[in-house]
Amino acid sequence: MSFLINKCNVVCSKDHCSQKNIVITGSTQGIGKEIAKKFLSQGHNVIITSSNPSNVYSTYRELRKENVYDGKCYPIIADISCFEQCSRLLSKSIHLLGEIDIWINNAGVSYRNELIDLSHTKITKIVQTNLLGTIFCCKVVIPQMLKQKSGIVINFEGAGSNGFGTPLYSVYGSTKCGISQFTRSLQKEYSDSNIHLCTISPGMVITELLLKNADDESKKVFNIFCENAEYIADYLVAEIHKIDHNKSIRYLTLNRIFILLFMSMFRKNRFFDSVGNRKF
Repeated sequence: MSFLINKCNVVCSKDHCSQKNIVITGSTQGIGKEIAKKFLSQGHNVIITSSNPSNVYSTYRELRKENVYDGKCYPIIADISCFEQCSRLLSKSIHLLGEIDIWINNAGVSYRNELIDLSHTKITKIVQTNLLGTIFCCKVVIPQMLKQKSGIVINFEGAGSNGFGTPLYSVYGSTKCGISQFTRSLQKEYSDSNIHLCTISPGMVITELLLKNADDESKKVFNIFCENAEYIADYLVAEIHKIDHNKSIRYLTLNRIFILLFMSMFRKNRFFDSVGNRKF
């Protein structure tokens, strides 16, 4: 299944308009979905994927219904916590696209709990999806990119990737810290190749994953530091187009944090009112 609209709806540079083939895991909601939409709007071909069949096809139908994209979109169901499904995802992507220019490991899950209240089933799901899923995807796609002699692999970081503690998200933070170390290791392993291995830290993005179980104090912080997924996707996609070496793309830099703190009085109640009710 695919769709193709002939008229490009964006003005982009020559480099951006060089059509790329992109796979994005966890791309049926949140930041992954917005990144997929942005790439499609620029005329690139995108594989959207998730382990949830209804989410995959509802997102695919939504993208077709909007009818504004120049790139081709393909839906593939894949549970990246299973190595065999990662391998199948690559095989199907190659069959549909030919080569893979950019592979983005975005899929992730999180639960807000103290460790002793977190079930072993949820612990397993976090580790298998966030860390093992990223490792498995890298294992299957890197040989393909070495064969192509080109390609970009991007692993999503998150809270904990800088080594700081993540209370109530201890397992999630540990997986993100592991992804950072894993990517740095891959950069050295493949330093003499033509593929680029990068990380993205999107900062605090208003998504259901972030909002799940958020308390009133957290919401006050979100008003200051958060941006919506569409805004962050615009920033990240522009930075991805600039990749010509191994790098870390980080939205919430130290300088930006200071600026947002300075502007905090003007940013309160952006997403939540004074008593914590959503405004969107």
